Formats: sequence, structure tokens, C-alpha cells
Amino acid sequence: MTVDHKFLRNLYAEPRPTSLAKVQYKIDQHCKEFISRSPFIILGTDGDVSPKGDFPGFVDVLDDNTIAIPDRSGNNRLDSYINILKNPKVAVMFLIPGISEVLRIRGMAEISQDKNLLVTGGTGSIGSSICNYFNNNGCKEIYSTTTNLDKIKSNQDYIKFKELNLNNIENINLDEIFNFDIDYLVLNAGLNRDNVFLRMSSDDWNNVINVNINSSFYLLKHFTKKMVKKRFGRVIFISSVVAHTGNPGQVNYTTSKAAISGMVKSLALELSTRNITVNSVAPGFIQSNMTDKLNEEQKNAILDRIPMKKLGNPDDIAKAVGFLCSENADYITGQTLHVNGGLALI
Repeated sequence: MTVDHKFLRNLYAEPRPTSLAKVQYKIDQHCKEFISRSPFIILGTDGDVSPKGDFPGFVDVLDDNTIAIPDRSGNNRLDSYINILKNPKVAVMFLIPGISEVLRIRGMAEISQDKNLLVTGGTGSIGSSICNYFNNNGCKEIYSTTTNLDKIKSNQDYIKFKELNLNNIENINLDEIFNFDIDYLVLNAGLNRDNVFLRMSSDDWNNVINVNINSSFYLLKHFTKKMVKKRFGRVIFISSVVAHTGNPGQVNYTTSKAAISGMVKSLALELSTRNITVNSVAPGFIQSNMTDKLNEEQKNAILDRIPMKKLGNPDDIAKAVGFLCSENADYITGQTLHVNGGLALI
């Protein structure tokens, strides 16, 4: 006897309308909520099933049609991955303990090692160099922040800019602005309002502290949650040599940069078990629009203090950040990498 679709349908009653209504062609808000609460999934690939689990929400919803399942250490058989390479058709079942309902998703899968980057202050000399370095080294998506979209340079069309006032970040819904996932977070944006301490206004103090350190608190709270879920992340602060030497007329700036050292060490201890490293790069005198405005006497006075007798280049900082985000720095966390030409041997 031939068993076909018609034969089977004659054996069973028609499905209930509620059963048919459950079929959807996008991930709606209810499905997103279910995925965010699921600590366990079953991945079906080409005749095989594989259990995967972690803290609830370890699977990310990238958009209404795409989910990202993070890799986890296991028996190293690679059955699911090999099956996907042969046949990309997959099915995923999401389960929540104590809930009788399940969520099933099917579609096409691909294996990806692509990384995403966010650099705050990407229009400045150091920030733009960091973005350019990662763009030239195969980073998939590069995001940055700016206080003014008009500042974006014509050669920065590969960067996805987000307008953000770091001085007022506590009143901003970061979930709406940063509705994406990143692997590398570079906290580069900075502000200086120089004056001798006795003449420094409270606004000059508060604005520098807000931009240089308080904004990092809010950005880290937002992004490290996602890094913890997928058990990977690289956080790099851009500090300064003056955080370790002090500098007259910059009490607010040096205080904000010195605070980074404590933040780096404490975060490194808290996040290291989740394969998240936290480090900082402390530049010395770096060639920029500001140093270009100095006269020869001023430049010579600076060079006299630097053993290498030259200013640093923004690319020097970008390369240091790139190193700390690379596999070569997997075992480095809680550290400050000084890039100052010997100005301060710390």
C-alpha cells in the first residue's frame, strides 16, 4: 500500500484553527520574550539533534527573521556544524522549565565568526583610526557614537554612527539606540575642560566626569549583559598617560582617567569567568589637530620630554587596541598598555 499525503489526511481529523494560527513567518514580540526566558534548546540538523543550554536568553534575536546561537564547549565532535555545512536546513526547539508550551523555529543556518565593534567618539583622530584599523582587518559591523552627525568624515561611510550625548546618557534609552550586539567595546570618547583647580567651575568638573567615566558605566551596563550571555567580549578603555603622572591644570581630566584604572581591574575580576577581558590603552602625546596648532617652541618642549623624540601616531593607539582584542591577548586582562614613547616608564 502506498502511503501518501491524502492517505494520511484520511486517517486524521483536520487540525484545529488554533493549531494553524500558531504558524508564523517572523519572530514576533511573544516569541522574543519566550527566547529571552529559555535556558535550553534542541538543535536539529540533518538527521541529528543536539542539546544546548546556558543562562536564560543565551540565544540572541538579531531581527524578526534571524537568531544567533552562541558556540559552547562540548564533546568537540562537531556533528551539528558538519551537518550544517552539508545541509543548512535546521530546526530549533526552545524550552522553559515548568512551561508546557515550546517554541519551534526552522530555517537555514550558517556558521559565522564575524565580530562587531563599537567605538565611542569615532570622529576624532584616535577614534577614526581605531575604526579604520578594524575595518581593514575584517570586522563585520563597525558602530560609533558622535554628538554631531555633521562631523562625520566623507571616508567614514563604512561606520554606522549613532548620535549620542554622553553628558546626558543617564536620561537616554540605550536599548532603542543600541538594538544590536557587539563583541568589542572601545570606550574612547573623552572631554577636557582645562583650568587650574582654584578656577575650575563645577560645570567643568561635572561635564568631564560625566563624559569620561560616568558614561562608561551606562554603556558597560548595557553591553556587558549581552557579552555575559554569549561568553565573549573585549572591553578597551582609552585612558591617558596623565592618569599615572598627573598634570597641572587638568585635575578633572586626570581624575577621570585615573578612575579608569580601578574600573578596569575590578571589571576584569568580575567578568573573566565569562571569557570577557577588560583592559585599557594609555596614550602619551599623540599627533592630532590640537598638536598641529602648536608652534615650534611648544612642540620642541614636548619632544624634549619624550625619549623617542617624536609624537605618537593615532595608528599606534589603534594597533594597541587591535592587539588587546586579538587572540594573541586572550590571557591578558585588567592591564593598562602604555603607548607613550618612553614619556612615562610605568
